[in-house]
Formats: sequence, C-alpha cells, structure tokens
Amino acid sequence: MLIKKSLAMLLLCLAPVALAQKGAFTDNILQYAATGDVDLLQNLKAAPLAPDEKLAIDAITSSNGSQAAALYQKLLVEFPNSSFTALCRARLAEYALVLGATPKPVEIKPLDVKPSTQIPTIEPKPLPVASAPAVRYTLQFGSFSTKAAAEKAIRDLKPKVSAKILTVEDETGNKAFKVRWTEYRADRDTARAFGAMLGVDFFVVEER
Repeated sequence: MLIKKSLAMLLLCLAPVALAQKGAFTDNILQYAATGDVDLLQNLKAAPLAPDEKLAIDAITSSNGSQAAALYQKLLVEFPNSSFTALCRARLAEYALVLGATPKPVEIKPLDVKPSTQIPTIEPKPLPVASAPAVRYTLQFGSFSTKAAAEKAIRDLKPKVSAKILTVEDETGNKAFKVRWTEYRADRDTARAFGAMLGVDFFVVEER
C-alpha cells in the first residue's frame, strides 16, 4: 500500500512535465507560416529549436507535397499536444483536396411529418449577413532587407513572371521588402501549381 501511494505521488509530480510545452520559437514559426516569410523560416533552422518546431519548419518549407504531408503526419503522431496541430491538420486537408480526396455525400432522409389541422403562421426573419474578409492567394519570391535587393530580384524574375514590392514595417521600425506576384488566385493549390511551372523558389501566401 505504501509503494502504491508513493508511485501515485510521483506520477502527480511528473504530470506537468509530461504536458507539451510551447517552444521558444513556436509563435514566430506560426506567424512566418501565415505571412509566407520563407526566408525567415529558413534562418530559424540554425536556432536551438524544439523537436516539434524543427518538424514544423521542415514541413512548411518543403516544396515536395508528399514529403511535407509525411512530416505533418509525423508531427501529429509524435507531438499530439503541439501548438502546430491546427496548422498540420489544415495543410493535410489541403493536400488531400489536391489528391482528389473529396468527402462522401451525406444522405438526407425525408422527415415523417404528420398533417396538422392548424398551420401556424411563421414570420420570416432576415438572416444575418456574415462579413467575412475575402481571402486570396499569391506567390512570394523572397523577402529582402533593402529595396535595391528586392528590385534586382524583380528584374531577374521579369522574363518569367511579373512581380511587385510589398514594404512591411515592424514595431521597431525595421522594414522588409517582399517580392510578390502581381496576380492572385482563389485557392492555394492553383497558386502553387502556377509557381511550380516557373522554375524558381517561391512560397504561397494568403492576403485578405
């Protein structure tokens, strides 16, 4: 009995350690994944990353769809409580759509409604209109610390694709000059398919 009580107390002490803790760079990785800062993600590979952070960066920066999907699956299996689980599931769902894995149709059975002698009058109510921002997808070919470097990248891309410079300034006043495609697509896969034909490094980003 004394051994069982001691074991129970030991498990209670170790329980908080067993919980998945957020790595030091998790928030940065999620932010760069959403904004398409592939250069910053590549730079983070040299940092002291947690195992789930390393898997996440390898998956996000991979240009091979099947390899990226395998890495997302590995992250979900080995780190089920990771902060990257939502990102993994979203990217795996996108990959499944590319492969044509459409959901099965749901059979709707008619309701067995008995006739009533009195039909109540129902006043129609206006439906609320959800003002969700429109999402569109484009390609990013790099993020540079100087405008001159970004302009050179645009000149190099000119024979293949039209690009523009998007200037972003952070809270400290530092500016980043992102080189992006001048066109947009309605979904991520269509944009990625176009980028794959260019033969250059790129990253799909979403804009609202």
